[in-house]
Amino acid sequence: MSSLNTLKDLLFNEVKIDRKFLGDSLTENAKIVLQEVFHMLKRMGKSIVCEGVETEDIAEFLKEEGCDEIQGFLYYRPMCEEDFEKLIHTPAA
Repeated sequence: MSSLNTLKDLLFNEVKIDRKFLGDSLTENAKIVLQEVFHMLKRMGKSIVCEGVETEDIAEFLKEEGCDEIQGFLYYRPMCEEDFEKLIHTPAA
């Protein structure tokens, strides 16, 4: 059974797109595949999370295509809990 065939029967709310799929830049073929996958997932009412985003170009493309959450070094590097607590309690500039 192909993995695409199982999508119609699986119960899930969210799909996470791995950094390995995104890479450092998106080829035209990668953009086409993502656009079609996003379109299918949105029609199914699913949430889309992309991880490992490191460039503004990729983040902008993902936003335009309807990605619900974007994670990656573009925004913050991994940090210890103490640094995170300081960050969320610091007023925005």
